[in-house]
Amino acid sequence: MTIFAKYPLADNLLINFKRKQLWQPIILVIQIPTGQAEQVTLQEVVVVIILQKVNNTPY
Repeated sequence: MTIFAKYPLADNLLINFKRKQLWQPIILVIQIPTGQAEQVTLQEVVVVIILQKVNNTPY
């Protein structure tokens, strides 16, 4: 499961998933569009969150 979101939404997505405890964040990658690194602002940074489903194993 991959979620694409603007930077300000990334933290909220992580918090929501942690509360539900259904998905565990594996990789948090910040990708800057190639060739436009000088013009990219923090709001324009695309955050890619790759999540892996957690097995429902009894404790």
